[in-house]
Amino acid sequence: MQTKLLLASIVVVAVTIAAVNGILHEDEIGKRDWRLAGVGRLEQAAIINTPTAKQTMVSTKKGVVAALATLDKGTIRWRHVLGEPQVCLSANAKSTLVMDKRGVGHVFHTVTGSLVTAFSVNLESRTLADCFLDSARGKGHAHVVAFSGSTVVYEAFSLNDDASDLEARPVELTNIIETSSAVTAVKLAGDVNIWIERNGTGVDVVALQGDKKKQLTKTDTMGYLGQTSPTGDAFLSFYKGETGPKNSEAGRLVRIMSAENGVIKSKDEKKGTSCQACRTGLSVLETAATKEGAGTSTTGDVVLTIRESEENFFLHVASKRFTVAYRGHFPPAVIAARQTDKKAEVLLRTDNNHILFVTASLDDEAATVAWERFEGITAPAQVKIVRLGDKSLVSAEEEADHFGFNVDAIVLSTYGTLYRVPVANNGSHVQVIADVSATLRKVLDTTHTCGTQYKELVISDDGIATIVAQYGAETVLINVELSTGIVTSTSGPVVGATLQSPNLLLDADFKLAVGTPSVVAQYFYKVDQKAGKLSGLKLPAGASTAIPTWEVSLGSIVSVAAPKDKLTVLTTEYLRVFPNTSKINEVRRKYPTQNIVAVATQSAEDDVLTVFIVDTITGNILASVQHQEARAPVHMIIVEHVVVYHFLNTDRMRYALGVLELFEREEVIVSDATTASPAQAVASFFVSQKTFSSLTARPPVVASMVLAFPGGALSAVGVTTSYLGINRKQLLFALANGHVHAVDLRAVCFGGQVNPQKPEEVFQHVMLPSINIVSHIMEVAQPRLIVSTPTELESSAHVVVAGLDLFYTRVSAGKAYDMVNEDFNHTGLMLVCGVMGVLSIVTRYFAGRKALKNNWA
Repeated sequence: MQTKLLLASIVVVAVTIAAVNGILHEDEIGKRDWRLAGVGRLEQAAIINTPTAKQTMVSTKKGVVAALATLDKGTIRWRHVLGEPQVCLSANAKSTLVMDKRGVGHVFHTVTGSLVTAFSVNLESRTLADCFLDSARGKGHAHVVAFSGSTVVYEAFSLNDDASDLEARPVELTNIIETSSAVTAVKLAGDVNIWIERNGTGVDVVALQGDKKKQLTKTDTMGYLGQTSPTGDAFLSFYKGETGPKNSEAGRLVRIMSAENGVIKSKDEKKGTSCQACRTGLSVLETAATKEGAGTSTTGDVVLTIRESEENFFLHVASKRFTVAYRGHFPPAVIAARQTDKKAEVLLRTDNNHILFVTASLDDEAATVAWERFEGITAPAQVKIVRLGDKSLVSAEEEADHFGFNVDAIVLSTYGTLYRVPVANNGSHVQVIADVSATLRKVLDTTHTCGTQYKELVISDDGIATIVAQYGAETVLINVELSTGIVTSTSGPVVGATLQSPNLLLDADFKLAVGTPSVVAQYFYKVDQKAGKLSGLKLPAGASTAIPTWEVSLGSIVSVAAPKDKLTVLTTEYLRVFPNTSKINEVRRKYPTQNIVAVATQSAEDDVLTVFIVDTITGNILASVQHQEARAPVHMIIVEHVVVYHFLNTDRMRYALGVLELFEREEVIVSDATTASPAQAVASFFVSQKTFSSLTARPPVVASMVLAFPGGALSAVGVTTSYLGINRKQLLFALANGHVHAVDLRAVCFGGQVNPQKPEEVFQHVMLPSINIVSHIMEVAQPRLIVSTPTELESSAHVVVAGLDLFYTRVSAGKAYDMVNEDFNHTGLMLVCGVMGVLSIVTRYFAGRKALKNNWA
């Protein structure tokens, strides 16, 4: 029996060694990290369905060109983030052409995504309208059209020239077409026709083939020019008796226009849909290519959608109507449609920015959603990392998680959709919790909520999410139960609200609109960024009306930062050596920052950046620092007693990091000795017991410093925290290039830039070693927000970076000090530890036998 127990112990220890060894390696190379790649708001698309390419080419508002796998749930096959939104997209089985508003064009291989060629068009002061790629021969021909005033210019040129020649000289637009009035839109219908929309006076057509090449044919047909087909057709959306679309869902018609050699052949009118996206809400149905690389033809049908109810919508394809089950308020906008055999494939964009791919069988008149991409998550307004206390929301694995590693990222999009992204399984199980935009429209009694700002997202321990939405001057609070997605309650709208917390809201007259009077006095502050003012309010104990207490004008405000939470300013080290040039070591208390706000202002006349530190209780300006030849954008954060801000130095044309350290004016210890006296050692245990009040505190002593920041442009800044404040904090910098760096807070403070090779040398820049890149080999496209929360393990923290991509990792602030060389024998260390464990068990066994023998004796 004892032998079996010993063998079992050895097996357990061996398995533990292997598991721990694997975990160590995972932590060092970032295997716990994951990234959800997105494409953004869909603008143009082309469905490719050939034997070698079954995919959908898309371009989005975020400047992304990508290929989505049609048969694999819309998975991204390849993606290029070009930065600038693309005006037009034209694709076939061989190549994909996109162009931006600057006239810069890129041609990519449709299957592989490799860059075939790039070129630019000399637009001068014109507006790029459309482009078309005809790749029947070689790389093909590009057709480009632009306009300015009443003039339309057009050019067709070959892409078969040497790539260096195309990139060296811009393409000139030489074909000029004059119209009778100002042009509002121009569309290319393949290489057949140019359709021109005149400002409220009609639609013209220009034939690019035949005897009447480049001859303008005027029509009295009025409408809103929509999509076109490669065979020359176009459609217009209009209202009877109206020259343009209105914000109504009734009376919308579609007029199909067909022309040959500049002569209008036919007109047809069909019932339309709402005007949510008039130019992209309808699509001409195209047939698939008959052979590889061939062009497309149109069936003469228009694909459109009509919302039947909140539960489903109608899809009109090839004179047939299909019912598609999908919740929403507005009908999805049709971006592209294609017919193959007896099946139609339709790509749609929903009002909450999702991408739907619907297949419709023309025989049995059945339509289903083949796949859906939650692209609303690429426009995050608020992100929270939570470990939900509601047992109905967590799995058995999550419930048994003692260190709080299995958490959820709750993302609120700018479209009002709430998502849950569990970090387990690489974030692959994204769930839509609720879409609160419909609730917001109902509360505000409006037809749309475009421009809504979601100011705050707070999640309680019982799984209730409180959303603070601001539409114009009105503020609404919406409570959502995360387990069911049900809106449990709403509050508001409140006009001109001042928000202290989701449970406390003041109206424009400073009266308590949401919440109950408190038993203690509460203080508020408001930031009027347009007027450049900060103002303070006090809500006395038991009162329901706040009293204005102070107001300060600072100038043109470009950035505001306040402590994000209590953990951000929490510290266990209350003393620090004050940085000075004297030989006396002045040890001072760190100034408490829970009541301050940092405000950056930019002078309109010259490049002068000023950073103010304002006490939100008294309104006193505690400190200010001015930077000449500095320019926004400014990213700021307050951590412990330090204010860190990032800006552009226009004099040296490089980015810089400003650091303000705040200390209390009272000196705690003044000593020349290298060691503290016994009295000082005893007193150091009681320094944290001092009570601080903004009403009686003296202004802080500020030590300022500017460091060069070699990382370049910054998109977001955050900080890691811990529940006990023991673990050192790290600043998180999400760079515009997609890398995420973690820098020890002490490394940006005074004395933290010491050269490790020469301790007597001090750097004048922030050190960004490659070992501190927490995103590892991944790049986070267009980051906007960075959020961090601690785990139950004091040494680590969760980090989520949200933008076009959603990135997750777990970082440890002590990792830089705990790392060993690459050739260190991890396995040997684990074996030694395991052997010691086995020996302790064996020793305990024999010691027990000896004790038993002695007792019997």
